Amino acid sequence: MFSIIDNIHIGKTIINSGALRIYGGLAPDGTSPTICCRGNIRIDEKASLEFGQRHQHIFQGVIYGGGTLAVLKEAAVYLARGSLQSALALYEGSAFGLLPLCHDAVVDIPRLEVRGAGARWNGDLKMGEGKIITFYIPDAVTDEATMLAVWPFSPKNGGRADLRGGEIRLEITGGSLSLKYGETVVLIDSHMNSLASDHDGREITVTDGVGRVYKFILKAESRRLTATLTGYRHDLV
Repeated sequence: MFSIIDNIHIGKTIINSGALRIYGGLAPDGTSPTICCRGNIRIDEKASLEFGQRHQHIFQGVIYGGGTLAVLKEAAVYLARGSLQSALALYEGSAFGLLPLCHDAVVDIPRLEVRGAGARWNGDLKMGEGKIITFYIPDAVTDEATMLAVWPFSPKNGGRADLRGGEIRLEITGGSLSLKYGETVVLIDSHMNSLASDHDGREITVTDGVGRVYKFILKAESRRLTATLTGYRHDLV
């Protein structure tokens, strides 16, 4: 674990097992400073790079490999230049995206995990053929709660979501789901631009591991992809 106050510089780094967590301590005035990271980082399979809570991280370089970049609760990671080519996990209230005017940064991720409501994506979200988005819906989720909001990285640029050809998966975390029959979770809300999806009408069945089985139906609208609870049963195990 790194615990830092000022900016840091990372050269070439390889994470081959476990997790490397980058945290920032509080500045003398009690605020959370911006942390700048530079360099190339390879994350091997079953390893992760985690950016800590309640801090804004600006990354310049390349993150790649078979592991996962995790943006923890209430943290934010923005690419100033370079690329992200590993799986990405966004936790509750976290944010990821491109800085304004940094159009040369490249995001090409095979998997996106949205682990809790209120996550934010800045820029275009492209999860097409061969790519997977898994939404980990918390048991206490409320009707019409948004899992992932997609926003433009500048007032007139970005913010489109293209999911055509990609795979959508759902998981339930915690205990019994509080959502009632007919209620809806907003998986993606592309607030200021379009959403392209070929998932409209698809049914997804989710089993939570203790016999609870949920059935959802997806609906693709002009700016939103939603999942509505259409069935529930509890099988004895």
